[in-house]
Amino acid sequence: MQHGHLYQSPIDPACAESHDYDVLVVGAGPAGSSAAYHLARRGADVLLVDRHTFPRDKRCGDAVMPPALEELALMGLAEAMHERYFAATQISTAFYGLSSNFAKVDASEHFNVGYVAPRASFDAFLCEHALQAGASWLDRMTIHSVASTQREYAVIQGVHRGRPVQLHARIVIAADGSGSRLARQLRQELLELGDIVPLTAPENPKTRYTAMRGYYTGIEGLGDSLEFYFLPEAGTHYYWIFPLHDGLANVGVIASMEQLRAEHTDLTKALEHFLQSADSSERARNATLQGSLGAAPIAAGLRGTALYGEHMLCVGDAAALVHPLSAEGISGALTSGRLAAETSLVALAQKDYSKAALSPYGVALRSRYQERYAALAETHLK
Repeated sequence: MQHGHLYQSPIDPACAESHDYDVLVVGAGPAGSSAAYHLARRGADVLLVDRHTFPRDKRCGDAVMPPALEELALMGLAEAMHERYFAATQISTAFYGLSSNFAKVDASEHFNVGYVAPRASFDAFLCEHALQAGASWLDRMTIHSVASTQREYAVIQGVHRGRPVQLHARIVIAADGSGSRLARQLRQELLELGDIVPLTAPENPKTRYTAMRGYYTGIEGLGDSLEFYFLPEAGTHYYWIFPLHDGLANVGVIASMEQLRAEHTDLTKALEHFLQSADSSERARNATLQGSLGAAPIAAGLRGTALYGEHMLCVGDAAALVHPLSAEGISGALTSGRLAAETSLVALAQKDYSKAALSPYGVALRSRYQERYAALAETHLK
């Protein structure tokens, strides 16, 4: 599949203002693009917006694991992943300076391999696929608020290139990332109403992370393994080395907010120390950073957010759908985008965009993730 670069031709904001959409999807990462794709291919009138132009980077490990590939297969993209990205068949884990243990990538129903897909490329690929399915597109659009009334359309306020813009949509899907402005707004509104049913568990600093990563050349001994390193230092969760094509590697470190606050961890220095440590110094003696290091927050474990409300659904990082231990989030993002689309399609057919009508999305997410995430988080929080 070739890119048509449809994201280079956004619609006129004035046209968007004069149009009433079925669904506005805010954020074109994996969750937002998944939702927009599944909606558009079923005939919904969808506007996908993002505050960036595409392609754009996202700081993370770039690993796309078998559960995510199951979702990509539903979008017709599994074969394209094999053609585009580096395949990893193993996971190696080194605990506290001991030798690495090797295991095969945990298989899903149809896949037993993972891919390392740089997010600048991967996210643009997914966005393009949603636009090819029929979604409209508007970049450089920052959404500030959603006014959800009893009327048919929610009123959405935002800014496009410094100009205020007002949009209208029956349903808004918040896919605007960790620390989502829209999810925070929704959570506060629900708390003021005393309605805790759509809310997730309270935020906890042990399940909020910051990750820092860079792309390096010159790291020796790269194979087809996703490498994880847990070191005895108190201020980090783990380090990783993920191989890419042509001797390039994604190298990073992640730490919880609790660790950062308690140890005042400098992640840049921690990553430098890791590359110079006994475990990796020989391999990384010629390592050269390509570009710059970048950091990003991660909200995990279905905590500290809201899942749905009047006219609104929260997906992906905005719903804290990140594994509370591994911090893998692409599979949850893609799945939640699809589930939000399915719920939205039913609501559109019934012409009911109320909190009650959108609540099946929350039920679907909780049945799939809540018990498992709660058990993992409980172990981690002790």
